[in-house]
Amino acid sequence: FFSLNKILDPFLVFFKICLDLQHKKVKVKVLKPYTEFIFDYKENPKDQDKLCWAALLIIMVIIATVGGNILVILAISLERKLQNATNYFLMSLAVADLLVGVLVMPIALITVLYNTQWPLPLSLCPIWIFLDVLFSTASIMHLCAISLDRYIAIKSLPTDR
Repeated sequence: FFSLNKILDPFLVFFKICLDLQHKKVKVKVLKPYTEFIFDYKENPKDQDKLCWAALLIIMVIIATVGGNILVILAISLERKLQNATNYFLMSLAVADLLVGVLVMPIALITVLYNTQWPLPLSLCPIWIFLDVLFSTASIMHLCAISLDRYIAIKSLPTDR
């Protein structure tokens, strides 16, 4: 059901592409409707190095985002002592952020790898933008709800002086 190889295979392919780019072996050809353009990384190796480092940083952020949010969801779901209203807000925030890490960030990585060109079908572009705005706004709204919950909890404390 859950295989580490299935998760690591795309990253290994990415690293192989970066290594091939560094050894100037690869000419990436991207076809789009009505146009064809070629990215030849042999021309400017400095840009290619920056591209690989940026992509590596994005991959590390994706892994941290997905892994951290899965841990938060599991901790709150499995530990009875953590199951209260405040932590349910946190778990809901973790779900929203997990969706960003799974559905939005990998496509952003693809656009970085293709030098900010859209390599996917054009019909997916507005869907990706919609999901990006939706999940990011959901995260912000969750933070507002958590802040309001904490404010109410602090204001309703008994004052024993």
